[in-house]
Amino acid sequence: MKLYLHIYIFLVFLYNSSGDNNYEDYESGSENENEEQVLSIGKEFDSWEEVNRFFDEYALSKGFAIRKCRGDYISLEDSSQRLVRRTYSCTFSEIKADIKFYMTYGGPSIGAKIIRNLLQAKYPQQYIHPKTLYNSIQECKPLTPTVLQHDATNLLNLLREYQIKNPEWYYQARFDKTDGRLTSIFWMSPTQKQLWL
Repeated sequence: MKLYLHIYIFLVFLYNSSGDNNYEDYESGSENENEEQVLSIGKEFDSWEEVNRFFDEYALSKGFAIRKCRGDYISLEDSSQRLVRRTYSCTFSEIKADIKFYMTYGGPSIGAKIIRNLLQAKYPQQYIHPKTLYNSIQECKPLTPTVLQHDATNLLNLLREYQIKNPEWYYQARFDKTDGRLTSIFWMSPTQKQLWL
């Protein structure tokens, strides 16, 4: 029994290439674990496990994920069912649309950690690869005027200049460890320090 990949939309059919009606399961490991995954029409597989393994490895190498959408079964004489066709879908486009939505409407405080938590809640069966997420966030960032784009940097530079001119100026900044965003800032001018003491 061989499984053939018929169309690029990840629709896999079961064909009995030997010509008989023997539907025994055939377990097969990948012949070469290090070989590059190439998706092509007519690609042959020996088992559904091999198909699943191939699509998982292929999707991981290309930066997206595969989801099993549908399976068609036939009834056998012994009242059991046999899977004859399975449809797979790419979930990256759905996830990328969600990332774009979060980046556009999530406000300035939304970062990679929050987006990842939201995506994992929405797609619990899906592994969200951090590097792919960060790359997608960079692609989806809305274009903003230069002043708004660097407002935190400008504030830190201004406070640094004040401190160089007058050592009585005090500021402390904290950054998110995962994506390097400014999370909080505290400063006191010389006048504020005198009033506080």
